[in-house]
Amino acid sequence: MSASSVKWIFQYIGVGAVLLVLQATVGRLVAIENVQPDFLLIWIIFVALRRGQLSAVTIGSLAGLVTDLASGEFLGVGVLAKATAGFLSGFFYRSNQIAQSLGSPWFLGIVFLVGIVHNVIFFFFYLQGTHIGFWTSFRVLGILSAVYTTAFAAIPNIVYRRRYEEWGELSE
Repeated sequence: MSASSVKWIFQYIGVGAVLLVLQATVGRLVAIENVQPDFLLIWIIFVALRRGQLSAVTIGSLAGLVTDLASGEFLGVGVLAKATAGFLSGFFYRSNQIAQSLGSPWFLGIVFLVGIVHNVIFFFFYLQGTHIGFWTSFRVLGILSAVYTTAFAAIPNIVYRRRYEEWGELSE
């Protein structure tokens, strides 16, 4: 493994750690009726479009594991949901169009679509053994969470659109 590979791995893990703290603090502050944007999901999709499927599955698995451990409930549900999100979003990776992918409206569509799938997986397993109906909670929390996460995904989308317009394709 080259030094540049190790460098971006530690950078991505560091950003993920910062986003985990933001999820626990800012996420709760901006919550609307207990619906929070999922900053880690946006990060996983960003990694998928920037580095590819394997990197996104790895980051997704780590993020899911950390959130599962932090919540103290249902170890593995977050890992499965976030790793699947990385896997699915990795299908949209184009090595020669990174900045265009991150700066296009398609990025927001990918975040919404992957957010829906992520939430279906999460709620399906999370609600097992409870009296809460899957479709009721998914309709209220799952879809709204995907919409809210997509709204926050507009921030990196706008940043990359401006960078691409100014400099063209981004370098590694």
